[in-house]
Amino acid sequence: MVTLVVASRPPIAALFLQRIEGPVHLLIPAETGHLWRAAGVDVPLHPVASWTDYNGLAAVVAKLPVARVIGTDELTIAAAGFLRSLLGLPGQTWDQAIAFTDKAVMKRRLREGGVPVARWAVAHSFAEAAQAAEEIGWPVVVKPRRGFCALGTTKVTSARQLDEFVAAGKFDGRVPAGDSERMMQASGVYDGLTAARDGFLVERCIDVDAEFSCDIVVWQAEPYLTLTTQYPVTVLEAIDTGNVWEGIALPDADPAARAVRALTLRAIEVMGLTSGQVHCEIFRTRAGDYVLGEIACRAGGAALPLLSEILFGVNTIRAGVDIAVDREPPRARARTHPFVAVVGVPLAPGQVRKVPAQADLEGLPGVLRADVRVHEGDVYGGGLGSIGAAAYLFIEANTVEPIAARMREIRAAVEPMFVVDDLERDLSLR
Repeated sequence: MVTLVVASRPPIAALFLQRIEGPVHLLIPAETGHLWRAAGVDVPLHPVASWTDYNGLAAVVAKLPVARVIGTDELTIAAAGFLRSLLGLPGQTWDQAIAFTDKAVMKRRLREGGVPVARWAVAHSFAEAAQAAEEIGWPVVVKPRRGFCALGTTKVTSARQLDEFVAAGKFDGRVPAGDSERMMQASGVYDGLTAARDGFLVERCIDVDAEFSCDIVVWQAEPYLTLTTQYPVTVLEAIDTGNVWEGIALPDADPAARAVRALTLRAIEVMGLTSGQVHCEIFRTRAGDYVLGEIACRAGGAALPLLSEILFGVNTIRAGVDIAVDREPPRARARTHPFVAVVGVPLAPGQVRKVPAQADLEGLPGVLRADVRVHEGDVYGGGLGSIGAAAYLFIEANTVEPIAARMREIRAAVEPMFVVDDLERDLSLR
């Protein structure tokens, strides 16, 4: 019997392959097989054009003795759920997976369960979006029903600006040039709102005082680990200024951390999750209220898994792997640092010519650890939304405020250590 792993990218899939016993086959995006082989993946590969190509998904499993299906990330959760439901296998069903990946279904369920979310509507055209925004109240955020890392998410302040964005092609699909981005094409995250067949979300833009995330690992309804992070600026602000996700891990006793954790636990209960993990985005308004943005049934991306490992000795992706293969995940150990911040280093798109040594980065004052995500010769596309950093550096401090200034200093020192050559590339839809 075979374990079928539905996977978008080799680095994450490798963590699953290390833990699975017995034969394994990979379901991967079409036209990326050479990238998987170059990454050293040597198990059988089955390409599929799209994670919503249900006939193609069914055709793959029809010729395999599949005993278990595992999705490795948010892009593959729904496809994995579909295959489990199709084959009658245990694990998260298609309906449950849709509730965590379709933001319209998710927000409806959360609202019905009493979890505070921003006012929202589904629009099937930009004319409908403008009408919905008039009812909800400008400014609004328009976003895909499915996706992550704020890809395709745009703040719009008025009907006139919406028309300007449409005319400029801001909502049209474009595929960035990087290899990582090519692997994500099967998910449709680069298709753009113009091509959204089942509509897109129009959501009231919250008057944000602060943005947080909360990652919780749950095993048999018991939280094993909680990581609460405050962002120095909101994700949308970071993207709009050409930066990437950064965060500061808050102590468990911090009042904001306690409020964020309580709201995340309530959302877990409403969504019916008993074993698994979630990544929750939460806003605090200027009035002091906490509002849930989104909840995903996966580990947080960017540097959050490694941040958890530094603080608690548990990598959240690896904890998710354990749960996926029916093993109890490790519990968090006692926290080692009061405040740890993550500095993200973005680069201009192009071919990477020079990368600093990890030892040089970790030799910078206050740096606990460095995680370099690119190699010399890589094509860096810069199209991964909030998580498209070339490197993350982990630094420590005793309070939130001074650490923000130190983060800016570290970023300014590190960016010139990378060298990237510009590339002339066609970024239009394939």
